[in-house]
Amino acid sequence: MLTIQFKRPASTMSHRLALPRHSFHAIALDANVVPTSRDVQVLDLSPGGRVDAVVEMNAPGVSVLGELKDRQRNTGLGVVVEYADQHGPPRWLPPPLLPGITPRSEATKGRRNRTGGSRW
Repeated sequence: MLTIQFKRPASTMSHRLALPRHSFHAIALDANVVPTSRDVQVLDLSPGGRVDAVVEMNAPGVSVLGELKDRQRNTGLGVVVEYADQHGPPRWLPPPLLPGITPRSEATKGRRNRTGGSRW
């Protein structure tokens, strides 16, 4: 098992992180213990937020832990996770989506924010 603490400095952007073929067991949000935790495929890291999560390392290979959005992940918001004695190029596989959920990158493509003005 691997315990990871994700911190998001204050900003206006949220990030959604995944590790292909693994799930996260969130144990604390913003330093508060999660009363009823469950396994999730994606962590949503809001501006100024912090998530403590445990990952059971049970899917050997070479994968990328990173942002769901290709552009964000390919420009640096991703890290290679390599098991011992595993070789090859890192693989990114998008997590399965829940019914009725649209990927954020597709849902907001070409749109301004809902108020029509700029964010501040």
